[in-house]
Amino acid sequence: MKCERHNKPLEAYCESDDVLLCVNCLIESQHKTHSLSAIDCAAKQHREVLAKEIGNISEKEILLSATISEIETRIKIQNDSFNEGINKSK
Repeated sequence: MKCERHNKPLEAYCESDDVLLCVNCLIESQHKTHSLSAIDCAAKQHREVLAKEIGNISEKEILLSATISEIETRIKIQNDSFNEGINKSK
């Protein structure tokens, strides 16, 4: 990937602005005082955060599926009970 402004390889990540930077951007811009990291380090950190979030979502999906199954079972039981009551009243 190359910098659109300088057409140089992107080598750093500005955590403050959430943007990728080339060497020229680092030297001449407002990013000098910002929190910076190498692209590979930033990518690794972002992958770790995403993996954790995916794990959290997967756990929630399992709990949600179990809750849905429980609700479906309760609805079926109530529906069966209702139909049984109607059949007895006939």
